Amino acid sequence: MTPLHLASIHGYRAVVKQLIAHGANVNWRARYNQTPLHRAALHRHKTVVLMLLRSGAHVDARANYVTDEPNTEPSVTALHIATAHGYGEIASVLLYAKADINSGDKNAWTPLHWATYHQFPELVAMLLRRGANVDAVARYAEDKSGKRAATTPLHLAAGLGSVDIIQELLAHNASVNAVDAYGETAVAKAARFGKTEALLLFLSRSV
Repeated sequence: MTPLHLASIHGYRAVVKQLIAHGANVNWRARYNQTPLHRAALHRHKTVVLMLLRSGAHVDARANYVTDEPNTEPSVTALHIATAHGYGEIASVLLYAKADINSGDKNAWTPLHWATYHQFPELVAMLLRRGANVDAVARYAEDKSGKRAATTPLHLAAGLGSVDIIQELLAHNASVNAVDAYGETAVAKAARFGKTEALLLFLSRSV
């Protein structure tokens, strides 16, 4: 790990500034292919994220999950990290820098999938306003076979019973008829996992 990675982790802005001024490589990849931008985003240092981006950091650089097998293709962007942790300000900065809002990780999970899965309704709303694909399809992270490769954010929200997020997704015309590899719709997911409030919301819309 480089000094710039370490300074980015701790949010030492003055140190980051001096390292960059003296030629530090803002796109150097450390363990798990993480760049200083990944580290700054993970540790929620907005100003450092801005400094790195203004100094040429690749906004869509891809890293690995720490659980990845050796030689796995890197797939995680700083935006995935920010949305998985609910860091709306960091996500907004990355999007302003033209981060790919619909970028999929190794399981084709987009930032919208991650914000939905971790139940951050305000972040979901922001991503949708910025143009996130409401019906992006992915597979569940634990399924490496690709069999369940038709999971939309609405499927996730329904299975979790996240009513606020379901309402936001439906307001942006999420498909209630989309089915996963098991032929289940979001309504079926709500029923399968016993999410009564979510189920009633769907039924009230005559789904």
